[in-house]
Amino acid sequence: HRSGGRFGGCVAVEEGTTNIIPENRQKFADWSISGGSLVTLTQNILVTEWSANDATRIQTSGGTGTTKYYLGISGAGTQGETYYHSLYIKNIGQNVIHVDSNQASGLGVNVYPGESRYVTFSIVCGSATTTLQFRFRYMATDGDLDFIVWHPQIEAKTFPTSYTPSTRPNGKLQYPTSMMNVNEGTLSVWINPSIVT
Repeated sequence: HRSGGRFGGCVAVEEGTTNIIPENRQKFADWSISGGSLVTLTQNILVTEWSANDATRIQTSGGTGTTKYYLGISGAGTQGETYYHSLYIKNIGQNVIHVDSNQASGLGVNVYPGESRYVTFSIVCGSATTTLQFRFRYMATDGDLDFIVWHPQIEAKTFPTSYTPSTRPNGKLQYPTSMMNVNEGTLSVWINPSIVT
């Protein structure tokens, strides 16, 4: 703030990250079908509350297992490292959708009928496999699912960051000294010393 009002609100400078999900799989095409489920995708769905016009509707029916549709990225994980999964999801069906990973089976997030939310959860890559998965499941096995999803991301972080289709460099914030009168107002900042260059 400065005397007379704000400089224009808060400005976020975000850490860099890499979305481990390949760009050609971020529209949910060519994911894996599990247990004989039938899966139908409809692209370019409008979801006003997300400001999205390129979301994907996924409809599943049948199948003999709880997992209906999933993405597996072989060799993407490092043992002992934390990975955050995130995406937008809107459940327009009648059954609860469970979103999780093979690395933390059953420890993901439930999305209830009518619910629209930004889902995040973390896993620690174990020793059994370095494959990272994003899974959509119905825990009672035989229910159909109908939902809309957008901007899936898996990143090697201990917290989620905003979506990027590939790699985002560390943010940088610069203000010319000429824009501030050093005799007026207060400038407050928070920094992480471990990433300052």
